[in-house]
Amino acid sequence: MRPSLELPTELRQLLRSRSAELLADVERFLADAPRRCTYIRSERAARAPLRRSWLGRLLAGDAAKPVLAPVDSKFGGVPYVEEADLTWEPYAFLGQINFAQVEDPPPGMPRRGLFALDFAEAGAGSFRVRWYP
Repeated sequence: MRPSLELPTELRQLLRSRSAELLADVERFLADAPRRCTYIRSERAARAPLRRSWLGRLLAGDAAKPVLAPVDSKFGGVPYVEEADLTWEPYAFLGQINFAQVEDPPPGMPRRGLFALDFAEAGAGSFRVRWYP
């Protein structure tokens, strides 16, 4: 039996104010969802970006120094890479999740390992997934 997901009071009130049927639909969807949703929150680690545009370099000088380790969970920044021959063209690092840093993982989620996602800037917007156990 899956644990039930309780909506926050404010959200329940907002949905009920729109329509009691909407609230029932959302609760039914959450009860029937195949797996629990995961909430991800990010915090800005530095005031300045790690990579600046040419205009930013011209006006503001150097980029920020990385403050997160290569194996930390993050969006952007310096990626963790084991493969020496991994080509970055046409990809750009999007983000990574270190499962050992997830505080309350849902059932079935790995307890360790690193999942990374890269975005192909050229073409039809494809992605590359990397997994490091």
